[in-house]
Amino acid sequence: MKKLAILSLTLLFVLTIGQINANPTKTEVYKGIKKEKVEETKTVRPPLKKLEGTTINQDSQTNFYMNIGNIDNVVWTRGTYYDEATYTKDNQEMKAYFDINGSFVGTTTTKKFTDLFPSAQKNIKKLYEDCTIGKVTYFKANPDNRTDMTLYGVQFESQSVYLVELSKGDSKIILMCDGQENVTLFK
Repeated sequence: MKKLAILSLTLLFVLTIGQINANPTKTEVYKGIKKEKVEETKTVRPPLKKLEGTTINQDSQTNFYMNIGNIDNVVWTRGTYYDEATYTKDNQEMKAYFDINGSFVGTTTTKKFTDLFPSAQKNIKKLYEDCTIGKVTYFKANPDNRTDMTLYGVQFESQSVYLVELSKGDSKIILMCDGQENVTLFK
């Protein structure tokens, strides 16, 4: 009976250590840009299916009008993973993304740094005081579609986030700010 208890505890210990090692977190330093306190967590996600052909999916166009509305002057392009509709709404240029099935994934628009949570702004300015803040992109996810999103060549779980470009000389990084005021390295 003692051997069985010891064996069970050993197995539990090994499984726990295995789980800890399965989710590594790392911190790197880019050329000239310090980021000691912002950590990057990489999650392996199944790759998205690439779109074939050059024709925009009719379901994408139908879902655009159902989700966005009747907008004039929509420009459609066929991307690698999404049908993309570029349009202007409320004097703001926007882009809507539709997956391989023509389902609405979300929209992107350019925002101001001051649109971020005040605590996120403060943390970024403190940690990256020697960097220039560049473009801020807001991705608003469609909560009814769980298709991953790809921006800046990085695939991530579809959730509403701000992506902030920072630069110092030739070095550039992108930070991600979620709805919980968390700031993490994106790319």
